[in-house]
Parts: sequence; structure tokens; C-alpha cells
Amino acid sequence: MLDRLALDHDRLAAIADGARAIAALPDPVGELVEGRRLPNGLDVRKLRVPFGVVAVVYEGRPNVTIDAAGLCLKSATRSCCAARPRRRTRTP
Repeated sequence: MLDRLALDHDRLAAIADGARAIAALPDPVGELVEGRRLPNGLDVRKLRVPFGVVAVVYEGRPNVTIDAAGLCLKSATRSCCAARPRRRTRTP
């Protein structure tokens, strides 16, 4: 568990690369997915819009935090992240 929380140079570089990859994706908001004109002349279009709110529950790993935040920012979606606290066990 503690290994997944550790941030060394290689992991920070991987997190930064992932964030850059998300930033390089095309902007999905406002993209026309499908469109047609009905017989009565009405135009019907299906556009990509922000999802609304995304709830992310995860073990507080730094890379998941950045990935979730990056995807929500890219898609103009609100997010609510709840990192689960590390479970502590007692030994008698």
C-alpha cells in the first residue's frame, strides 16, 4: 500500500506524461456527433456536452487524483473526489 503512495521522480514523470496526454486530446465539448433534418424542416443535432457531475471514490493514490481531475477538466465536468483513508489495523 505505501509503495503506491510513494512519489519518486519516475512516478512524477509518468503522472505528468498522463496529464499531457489528456491535454492533447481533442476538446469533446460541443462536438457534433450526429445531425439530420426532419421532414418538417426541423434540424435535430446530437452534441457532446459536459456529463454533469462525476463522483470518484478511490484509494488516495496520487496518479488517480491527477487522471480523474484531468479528464473532468478536459470534458468540462464537475467532479467530487473522495479518497478513502488508509485502513489502520491494530495488533493485540
